Amino acid sequence: MTLLSVCGGLFLSATLSLGSLQYSQNSSLTTEPGSASFSEAVFDKSCIQDLLDKNNCVGLRFYNVVNAGGTVPGTAMAIAYKADGSEINGTFFSHPYRRSDGCVGAETNITKLTCNKAEDACMNMRNAGYISYSASFKKEDIQGLLNVANCNGIRLTPTTTGANSNMIAAAITISDGAVRSLGGGDTLEILSDEPCPTICGDEGNYINGQ
Repeated sequence: MTLLSVCGGLFLSATLSLGSLQYSQNSSLTTEPGSASFSEAVFDKSCIQDLLDKNNCVGLRFYNVVNAGGTVPGTAMAIAYKADGSEINGTFFSHPYRRSDGCVGAETNITKLTCNKAEDACMNMRNAGYISYSASFKKEDIQGLLNVANCNGIRLTPTTTGANSNMIAAAITISDGAVRSLGGGDTLEILSDEPCPTICGDEGNYINGQ
């Protein structure tokens, strides 16, 4: 369980592993599943709530991506998605994707990305030799985390489900550029039940082409 961290680097961490799912990761990659090239990514409450409030949103999808400098260790990027699994990414000129770029005070630095820039961020993760993957969470589950007392943000951390990459979303408090866990248990942290690769819909629904 992570107790305290400075945004972008954990002091204490733990890996959660549940039952095995049948999927074979790309054997040409240089890293093992779960070593998703980021230690954590933090999104403040206003950023997450804005995505959840999008018309037709039924959940949020997070991708592991390269950082603002285009290198690793990286971070995570968020997008809302619809009931059919397609992402709510607007028009060609929209900036619908939200990349976490650290904390300042009680807020996070969020960079808004176009579809092309978001695709590049995922592709550069692969080019760096890491597995590019996503983890989707239901709207009501993320909203439940935001509704926890003293929660003003969500932290994503990489983990594994069996032999495959996944993410955990947890309710947190952000203050003075640091992150504090609000504890464990089903009401305070959630393991995605739709990591892709493993549980994927139509390939066209994912910006990284999975």
